[in-house]
Amino acid sequence: MMLSAQNISVRLGRRDVLKGVDAAIGKGKIVAVIGPNGAGKSTLLRAMAGLLPLQEGRVILDGHDVAMMPSHELGRQIAYLPQDRTVHWPVAVERVVRLGRLPHVPSARDDEAVASALAAMDLGALASRPVTELSGGELARVLQARALAQEAPILIADEPAAGLDMAHVLSLFEHFKRLSEEGRSVLVALHDVALALRFCDKTVLLKDGSVLAAGATKDVVTPEEIGRAFGVEARIATLDHVPIVLAARTLT
Repeated sequence: MMLSAQNISVRLGRRDVLKGVDAAIGKGKIVAVIGPNGAGKSTLLRAMAGLLPLQEGRVILDGHDVAMMPSHELGRQIAYLPQDRTVHWPVAVERVVRLGRLPHVPSARDDEAVASALAAMDLGALASRPVTELSGGELARVLQARALAQEAPILIADEPAAGLDMAHVLSLFEHFKRLSEEGRSVLVALHDVALALRFCDKTVLLKDGSVLAAGATKDVVTPEEIGRAFGVEARIATLDHVPIVLAARTLT
């Protein structure tokens, strides 16, 4: 399954947020979208999930224009995890996760998918607790589990590591790797470029609504490209084969 943005432009209000952007994710791949604040990362993810109108271009899912697909069909193909994690009602964790099954015809698979998602996000002990009583990090894991319960071939996640402790960040990305090994695809917006280096096959680097670089992560997350995008002198090292990215100083 291939999802691609083809020369897309998005305007929000009077601001051109994306300008002629190309991006693609293939079956079994993890693709990172990185860039400074305001680069257009969240807008690109929302556009590729079919949640925003386009001024130009198309988003294509296996030959079909996403804008023309029925919402229930799109929901079976793409799971979207937003950056916003606000929940206003005291609904039990298990019921929130079960909402991920809404695009599907009810079946015996629903209980299995919900249980698997709860286990993947380490939420078994919290299943009956109201989500309004959770910490920010716990709530983030609940919403991640809801997206996983959807069991869509493509998962689009906007800053899923935000608010998580170190252990749960690693657990989440290790789960993403397992999904990719099963043939599912993950498109993820990240602030932590070291996570892109460690876990993502490809990376799209945005700046000012345009693609600054795209390709294999090792070719995109480099000191030179980071310097061009973020205006910092970056240093990349490894510790026990784990990549570390440091901003040494700002460039003037």
